[in-house]
Amino acid sequence: MTSLQVEYLLDIVMLCFGILFLIRFKKPIGSNFASVFRFFSVGVIILVLNHFFDTAFLADFLKKTGHVNDFFQASIIHRVVNLIGLSIMVAGYFKLLRLSEKEQEVDKAKTEFVSLVSHQLQTPLTIIRSYTDLLLEGSVGKLNKEEGEFIKNIKNSSDRMSQLVKSYLNVSRIDLNTFSIEPESVDIISIANQNLKSFAEQIKKKKLKIIKNFDKKILIINADPKIINIVFQNLISNAIKYNQIKGKIEISVTKKDLDILIVVKDDGYGIPKNQQDKVFTKLFRGDNVVQKVREGTGLGLYIIKSVLERIQGKIWFESEENKGTSFSVLLPIETKPRKGTKNLL
Repeated sequence: MTSLQVEYLLDIVMLCFGILFLIRFKKPIGSNFASVFRFFSVGVIILVLNHFFDTAFLADFLKKTGHVNDFFQASIIHRVVNLIGLSIMVAGYFKLLRLSEKEQEVDKAKTEFVSLVSHQLQTPLTIIRSYTDLLLEGSVGKLNKEEGEFIKNIKNSSDRMSQLVKSYLNVSRIDLNTFSIEPESVDIISIANQNLKSFAEQIKKKKLKIIKNFDKKILIINADPKIINIVFQNLISNAIKYNQIKGKIEISVTKKDLDILIVVKDDGYGIPKNQQDKVFTKLFRGDNVVQKVREGTGLGLYIIKSVLERIQGKIWFESEENKGTSFSVLLPIETKPRKGTKNLL
C-alpha cells in the first residue's frame, strides 16, 4: 500500500468517526429543521471556502502570520478543515433525512387520526338526520311553525356537518393513498342534473339563473360515479355560495377529443389575483369571501384536483375579482380502475 493510499484510508476513517460523533450527539446539531439546516449550511460553507483557498494560499498566509513555516503542516491543516466541513455537511444531511421521515410519520398519524374521528362521527350524524327527517314528515305528530323551523335548523346543521365529515374522510383517503377507483357505465348528464336538483333550494333562495349547455351526443361514459359526483357537487356548490343575489351560473358538458370537458362559470365574487396560486391547497378560502360567506371547508377543490390527478384528468380556472370565476375540468372518457381499501364518499 502506497503512502497516498494510506492517507486516503486515514481520511475515510477520520470522516466516518466525525460523522458518527456528530450524529450521535444531538446538541451540536439541534433537533428542529431550521437548526439542522443551519448546521448543514456551515459544513457546505467550510468546504467551499477550503476549496477556494488552496493549500499554497493557506501555507503562505500562515507563514506571514508566523503560525506555520512548513508547507506540509499547512497541507495537514487544510486536509483536517476539509474533513471537518465534510463531516458536518454529511451529518447534517443524514439528520435532515431523519427529520423528513419523522415529519412524514407525524403527518400520516394525523391523517389516520382525522380519518378515525371522522368515521366515528358518521354514525351519530346519520341518526340525527334520520330522526329530523321523521319529525319533519310528521311521523310522530304534526309540528307547529316554530317547531318546524327549529327542526329544519337542526337538519341543515347536521347536513353541513355530514358534508364536512365526508370531506375530511375523502382527504384522509387521498393523503393515505388508500382510495379505490371503480369505473362503470354512467350518464354524466344525469349526474349533473341530479346535483343541480339537490341545490334547488339554495338556487331559489339566491334567485340564481342557471344556464345549461349539455352536449346531447354524450350519453354514457366509463367512469367512477363517485368522482363525477364530487366534481359537480363541489363546483356547483362553490358557484352558488360565492355568487351574488340574482347572479348567473353557466354549466356546460361537452366532448373534446377523447375527454369530457366540464365548465362551471359564475359571475360572483371571484378570487383575488394574489391568492390564485393557493386555490387548490387544503383549507383555502379567499380573503374577499371569508366575511361574506361563513360556510365552506376549503377542501373541495383540493379533493377534486387530487382525485383527477389519479385518473389523468385536469382542472384549471380563470377568475377576476368581483367579476366571477370559471372552472374547467377535463375527464377521460375511459377511466382505469384502481385498487384501494376505501371508497370515496
